Amino acid sequence: MKKAVVILDGLFVYLFLCMIACLFAEASSDMDIVDYMKIVFRSGAVLGVITIIWTIANCLKSCMIEPKEAVSLAKLQMILRLVQIPAYIVIFLLGVILVFTFFGLVMAMILAVIDGISIALTGTASIAVYAHLLKNNLITKKQFIGYSILSYIYVLDVIASILCYTNVKRKISSL
Repeated sequence: MKKAVVILDGLFVYLFLCMIACLFAEASSDMDIVDYMKIVFRSGAVLGVITIIWTIANCLKSCMIEPKEAVSLAKLQMILRLVQIPAYIVIFLLGVILVFTFFGLVMAMILAVIDGISIALTGTASIAVYAHLLKNNLITKKQFIGYSILSYIYVLDVIASILCYTNVKRKISSL
């Protein structure tokens, strides 16, 4: 598995935030807001499909990697989960603010869909990282199952990635 998959996965939610910022920045032009929403959805769909294909392809073609590289992937995954926190805070605050208007209610639903797609993508990439750690006997099967389930739950995914990395790092140091 390449680190690029984990990085792209981590940047996914920020790319959506940039598209939404462009939507609001261009709202003063002659283009109808529905047209902008179509652009955001189409761009998001293309971005999502590319990310899903890239993640699945790299998960399938990944072979046994060295324990050091598996630990490096776990660290990178943890860092990217932490980097995503501000984006999720912004999305949450936008959703809370926008829910009080009709247009905002629609945007809040869009933001919820974006969050769902993002957590699905990050969860999928996380399972690949955990699988590498399992193959290298750095985590147990029970931990693999636990971390995999937690990787699809907001907030707990960040906690799981931190716990996973610290446990793996501790295990590597004791060897």
